[in-house]
Amino acid sequence: MSDYQNPRSPESSHREVGHREEHGTLETFPDPGLPEHKSRMADRDPKASKRGERQVATLFGLSVIGTIAALVVYFVIPPDGTTAGVRLSTLSLGVAIAFALLGIGLGAVHWAKVLMSDHEKVDERHPIASDAETRAGAIAELEAGAKDSGIARLGVLKGAV
Repeated sequence: MSDYQNPRSPESSHREVGHREEHGTLETFPDPGLPEHKSRMADRDPKASKRGERQVATLFGLSVIGTIAALVVYFVIPPDGTTAGVRLSTLSLGVAIAFALLGIGLGAVHWAKVLMSDHEKVDERHPIASDAETRAGAIAELEAGAKDSGIARLGVLKGAV
């Protein structure tokens, strides 16, 4: 029988963190919790916040320009059937779409890192189960629909659903 104990069991809660001899791995570790909020320049300085807004708007603007360029390239440079024409069309369209997607991605990440709050918030929710009468009515409707459709006698469809 092994001398290993479940680290979550109550009798092992008093043990200290340490390495197991067999594998050299940690048996358990304390919960570090959430990291401290790091004060950002945009939180302290309104000018830095405005600069961050302009940077995000510029990145989203790059995305708009890339999207418009992709539309223009699609209609202006059609692949004409030659290798060079197909290569030019594909390369131009790919570069334009890459700028469009890059602008969206970088803009969203920059927005999240510079402008959005990183404080954890919890919304308490109410129970979502309905009362017994409503559930019984819903079950009756579902059973009536299943009987009306005849799905119970169609084995393949019953298994697929």
